[in-house]
Amino acid sequence: MKRNLVMFAVIFFIVGITATLFYSISSKLRAKDELRQKVIKIPDANLFRLDSTQFVFPQKSKICLIFFDSECEHCQYEFYDIKKNISLFSESHVIFVSTESISVISKTASNFGYRDEANIQFAKINANDAFANFGNFSLPYILIYDENGFIVKTYRGETKAEAILKHLK
Repeated sequence: MKRNLVMFAVIFFIVGITATLFYSISSKLRAKDELRQKVIKIPDANLFRLDSTQFVFPQKSKICLIFFDSECEHCQYEFYDIKKNISLFSESHVIFVSTESISVISKTASNFGYRDEANIQFAKINANDAFANFGNFSLPYILIYDENGFIVKTYRGETKAEAILKHLK
């Protein structure tokens, strides 16, 4: 009798763990799919220009969104690498987006010499809007959209300018 009870408890435990793992995995897959659906087209997120006015995405243009933090070493690498190859980005719009204050974003743009580039813009997004529209991500986070606003490629982490450019041509 005791042996049957122990066997039942072990089987019940294994079934419970398996069900919990299955539920956890399926929940994560659902969340990833929901995020993929959100970013399939440029989300209608509230972004702000450095003058605090509402940011409007350029129409009929290839767009590269790069989420950054001014203190992030990998993000700084992105700034340098794109600046070094800036002439190759002339047919697209690169938009650096951060949750930092507008003054910090503005200082970062100046420090990296981006103030005079017509197709390079900087924007602020509130952390809640970033999460709601783009999910949880590590920095730098790069999203490339075609001229119709549909996602072409996503990069997580430091990415060479050449790799980004492949998807902007």
